[in-house]
Amino acid sequence: DAAGKTYTKTIDDFKVINTPVLSEFTPNKKSPQYISTNETNNPITLTAGVKSGTGTGSIQYEFSSQQGSVKTVLQPYSTVNTYSFKPDTSGIYTLYVTVKDDQGLTSTATIDNYQILDYLKIDSFSIDKASPQELGTALTLAAKGVGGKTTCQYHFYYTLNNVKNDIQDFATTSS
Repeated sequence: DAAGKTYTKTIDDFKVINTPVLSEFTPNKKSPQYISTNETNNPITLTAGVKSGTGTGSIQYEFSSQQGSVKTVLQPYSTVNTYSFKPDTSGIYTLYVTVKDDQGLTSTATIDNYQILDYLKIDSFSIDKASPQELGTALTLAAKGVGGKTTCQYHFYYTLNNVKNDIQDFATTSS
C-alpha cells in the first residue's frame, strides 16, 4: 500500500495442469471403405498426435470404435499412436482416440460417420422352371445382389455355342 506495508496470503495445494492436446486424429483412407476379410485384408491405419509441450510425462493412446450403441476398445492404452483398424462388419462407425498422460489427464478426439461397406456379391440367383424346358418356353430369372456402394444393377445373359447373348443389359430390374 502507500505506507509500504504488504500482506501475503498463501493458497495451499494449488495445481497447474497441462492436459494433453490432440493435434491430429486421421485415417489413412477416406470414408467409405470396404470390410476387411482374411482374403482382402483391407486395414485402415488410424494415427493420433499430441501437440508438443502438452501433457505431462509419457502419453498413452487408447483407440475405440462405436457402431450404434456398442462401443468397443480396439487398442487399450499404450504408447503406440497408431492402430490398424480392420472392420469385419459393414455400417457407420464413430472412431475415437483418447490420450492420457502420467497425471491421468485425458483428451478425446472423434471421427464421425466413417462408413464401412460390404463387398458386392450375389445373394441369390434363381429360375422359375426346372431344366429341361421346350424351346420357346418363357423363363423368369431372378437375382438379388447385396453390398457395394450404390443400388445394384443386374445384367442377365446366356452363352450358346461360345456366343454371349444379352437378355437384359445392366439395369436396376432384378428379374
